[in-house]
Amino acid sequence: MPDFARLFPVGVAQLLERRRRLSALGLSPSLAFSQPYRRAVAEAHLHLLPQQLLPEIDCVVDVGANVGYWSEAVALLTRARRIVAFEPNPTVFASLAATAQRFPQIRAVNAAAGAQPGRLTLNVYAVHELSSPLAIRDEIRTVHGLNQDAPTQVDVPVVTLDDELADVEQISILKLDVQGYEPQVLAGAKSVLQRTKVLMTEITYASYYHGDTQFGAMHELITATSPLRLWGIGEPHCAPSGQPLWADAVFVTPELAIH
Repeated sequence: MPDFARLFPVGVAQLLERRRRLSALGLSPSLAFSQPYRRAVAEAHLHLLPQQLLPEIDCVVDVGANVGYWSEAVALLTRARRIVAFEPNPTVFASLAATAQRFPQIRAVNAAAGAQPGRLTLNVYAVHELSSPLAIRDEIRTVHGLNQDAPTQVDVPVVTLDDELADVEQISILKLDVQGYEPQVLAGAKSVLQRTKVLMTEITYASYYHGDTQFGAMHELITATSPLRLWGIGEPHCAPSGQPLWADAVFVTPELAIH
């Protein structure tokens, strides 16, 4: 947030920041008073992207869409003509499908993205945002207030992004929120990555799941298998101890980067 915001009470500063972000998207600042747009601005994190991309957003891919808040936010805030949202958890997929009915540009896919087509076992936790094919670590259970009960295990279909998006000439934004399963998703998206302008992905500073990949290795994987380069990292989410746990990272094509 700009330094001038410190001159105002917290509520006023947040309002001013929402107005600024809406203006950057070519939208009326008065929408900062609208509850759907307030949530959309907070959810989408489009302020992390190169500003010159914002008017050109066309096809967007949301992998790990959950109930669809991010896809809905993009539909409200941008001119995206096509949003493809993948969510394997059948329970929360019902909410995503309902969102897709309200926004014709959203296509909801009830499947996980992975390295190859098939099936996998999804571990579904009480905090459904933490559901993953990987097993969560006990210390992360504690941080998020999860009990020690075994997760519900659900058999779900797996598709590859290369197969599902074969007809898409260019992807404006590819967003990953897949709880430690990023390497497998990227392995099935080798062609897609060559046609992607911006990759938004969660990165972790502490291991959340058995067998997951932290930021350093994720950075190496993305830059080794695509033309994308690190643009920036959002504010970290921290444990009660103050330890950074995860953040949003943005990778962009060289033409969007500052030279």
